[in-house]
Order: sequence, then C-alpha cells, then structure tokens
Amino acid sequence: MESVASKHIGLSVSSGQVRYALQRLWNPATKKGLFATLVRGRSAKLVEDLLGESETFFGNVEAACEQIQQSAKRGSFGAGESPRRWTELRIRQAELVQDNITLPIQRLREAVASRSS
Repeated sequence: MESVASKHIGLSVSSGQVRYALQRLWNPATKKGLFATLVRGRSAKLVEDLLGESETFFGNVEAACEQIQQSAKRGSFGAGESPRRWTELRIRQAELVQDNITLPIQRLREAVASRSS
C-alpha cells in the first residue's frame, strides 16, 4: 500500500528527466532547442548553467545515498562491498544534500517570464 500511495502522492524526478526538459529548451552540444529559435542567448546560458548544476545535484544525491548504504552495511552482519543496487531511490530525509538548483531554476524562470510579458 505504501508503494502505491507514494507513486500517486509523491514527487518523482530523475536526472534524465531534468536533462531532457532542459535540453528541449537549449542543448549546448547541438546548439539547438526552443531558445535557438527564439534567439534567447541569455536564457540559453542559464540552461547551460542549470544543466551543470543538476548533474552536480544528482551526483551529490547518489553519493549521499551510497554513504547511507555503506553506513547501514557496517551495522549489519556480513557487510561487504557491493555495487549500487538501486535504479530508483525514495528520499525521506529533508535536505539530504545542498540545494544548488533552486536558484538557477528561478533565474531561468524569471528570464523566460520577463521575455514573454
């Protein structure tokens, strides 16, 4: 029941989803996206910055989860080194890692909103 409730009530986000959404706006590798057609140089730079910050954020989340997993293993019988076993994580601890993406998201939102009004 907990699993079903969390899927319907909880928030789910992945690094791939974030990267896909941002690269639809501007893909620094291909120099294509919505901002290319709208000639939004500053907004494209904000997307590039946000892509980097999101990679850092999700890397930090994964590293923190690895630490939690290793700590849990040390407390259990027969703990040993093993590779990551998850493809999906449920984060229950608020502020697990530093929030380095909210401000870049806000900057991008403000830049887009100021151009559309």
